Amino acid sequence: NIHKELISAHLYIPNSKDSMKVPKVKVKSIGDTLIIVKIAILNSDLFEKLETEELIEKALTILSNGYEVIGKQAIYDARYYLFVLSKPLKFDQLKINQLSDIQVDKHSFSIMRGLSWNFQDMAPNALICGSVGSGKTRACEYLLVGFSSILGFKSKENIFILDPKNDIKIRYYHSLVDRENYARTGNEALDLLKKVFAINEQRKNLLSSELSPILLYIDELASLKLLSFGTGSESDNKKGRNEIDRLLKILLTQGRSQKISVLASLQEPNVRNLPSELREQFQWRTVMMPSKRTGAETLKMVFGSYKDLSLPNYDKGEGKSMISGIRYDHPFNIAFPWQNKRSLDSAYKDLSDEDAPDLYYDLFKKALQNKGLYSEKSDSNK
Repeated sequence: NIHKELISAHLYIPNSKDSMKVPKVKVKSIGDTLIIVKIAILNSDLFEKLETEELIEKALTILSNGYEVIGKQAIYDARYYLFVLSKPLKFDQLKINQLSDIQVDKHSFSIMRGLSWNFQDMAPNALICGSVGSGKTRACEYLLVGFSSILGFKSKENIFILDPKNDIKIRYYHSLVDRENYARTGNEALDLLKKVFAINEQRKNLLSSELSPILLYIDELASLKLLSFGTGSESDNKKGRNEIDRLLKILLTQGRSQKISVLASLQEPNVRNLPSELREQFQWRTVMMPSKRTGAETLKMVFGSYKDLSLPNYDKGEGKSMISGIRYDHPFNIAFPWQNKRSLDSAYKDLSDEDAPDLYYDLFKKALQNKGLYSEKSDSNK
């Protein structure tokens, strides 16, 4: 019936040299949310027509009754197209008021309904991009809390924070992690990365079951290029920044096997601060509140070759996201948990709402009082 449907959709005209030829179609369902469609194309001339894939994708979207194409690949040597279709994720924010509102297991925690961050098997490294006021920092705070809800008291030693821009909200977390796990200056940042690198090397000799997750959070990736090192001389700064780049590259490429994840935020991605080889090391990438006016170049920088994406009117904490892998390897709408409640910690009662930490700070602090999902025998730093 696909030929009849293609004709009715004006995408296939019999005996026309401009039409697609779809002689063989194989459809396979995976659960109740995924459909794999394999389409053989026997006319080699069609491979030269760039619009062929787009025509097939449009046809499948029309025919699939509520599904959308979330991944595609042209297998030229085997002469077929492979399309992955899925029911759209529900654009539905979670309400987080306490730790029990976060669904967790040892390797993942909930982001929105139908989506979790699996930092072990799916995407160990995450990049959150967005302009000021988009909810970028709040989203990163939630991810810190998600990790802490898994680690419990181990968060103090297993979470590392690089805060080169001294963010007004992130700075409060320095009191919740080990002193050496929080860095602001260039020399501190270099020492912190060396510490994480040493843990990475030590863990190579241990069994995976002995390891608990480690998270390295970098608030504003581009700010690392502005730090001063050593005496602040040009040669010291160049040497320090090169060493930062070297260590970060190792952690991004090797950390997965040692259960080390990297979370980074970035305000204005460009070819200097997010070259393609660095971008591809972040398996989960998000752009907060993109718009048709400001988002085209940002979306291209973050997602690669994707274009003409539908962009609804996003609120704070919402945006476009993609995760490497067959299910999410195409930009989709995402809504991070959102709350704007201030901290109830009495130590900050005299601060204004703008200056005080928020509820996520309280939740992180409370997580430190819990045992977490990893036993005391699994020592993160040995």
